[in-house]
Amino acid sequence: RQLVPDVLLWRARAQIRDGALQAAEHTLDALASSEPEHSPLQQQSIHLLTARLHLARGEAATALSLLEQLLSRAQEDQHVLRVLEIQVLISLAHASLKQGPESSQQLTLVLAQARGEGFLRLFLDEGELMSAFLREHLPSITEKPLRAFAQSILHAFTYPFSPQASSPDSPLLEPLSAQEQRV
Repeated sequence: RQLVPDVLLWRARAQIRDGALQAAEHTLDALASSEPEHSPLQQQSIHLLTARLHLARGEAATALSLLEQLLSRAQEDQHVLRVLEIQVLISLAHASLKQGPESSQQLTLVLAQARGEGFLRLFLDEGELMSAFLREHLPSITEKPLRAFAQSILHAFTYPFSPQASSPDSPLLEPLSAQEQRV
């Protein structure tokens, strides 16, 4: 029974990613109707997906307001990965609102934190929107380590299983073992 909300959360995320926004809204409504039964993390995920839905609909100001509230809570709870995910979405919301300096500042902050933790997947999960966003902002990234990290993310978007994607700087993919290579 506790697994059902998690499955519905992934379903809603996939629906948003695929552009099935009305279906995502119905899934989120079903989740919200039983929200008191969910864990705090599941409740936070519902709100985060609601913000994603607003972003997908072009309602960036509404999404930004919700994301800032979620960021505060995630920071209090010390959920590092969730904080970074929210910050990524905040940078995308600022970009959608044509707030270039805020968007660049937020992106630089997230890149610095994610680079330290090796969180490449954080960016890859955002799909083509993030790829375009990084390509657009790459020239403005002046710090060499952050620029290299951004380039490795862009490379992983293009060649997700290349040897460079499994370099020591990118712990996402491990080299194949001898047995895996034989198979």
